[in-house]
Amino acid sequence: MSNQAKIGGILKPGTLFYREYKGEITDYYGNYYVLSIANMSTPVVRSLQTGKYFALPFHDIVKLAQEAGIDE
Repeated sequence: MSNQAKIGGILKPGTLFYREYKGEITDYYGNYYVLSIANMSTPVVRSLQTGKYFALPFHDIVKLAQEAGIDE
């Protein structure tokens, strides 16, 4: 088990919430993703392969920025 803090979260396929479409991307391996903003502020990525959503609240983005050295 990892001691690392959990960042973001996975939402099940079919989860109902307001989201604003922002764009689409395909990675090097051909995986296709839809990018959106949920509830007017939370970045969300949806995998078209699985239908799952990944949400990353801004407080988690700040944690990642701090770990990357933004304050140094």
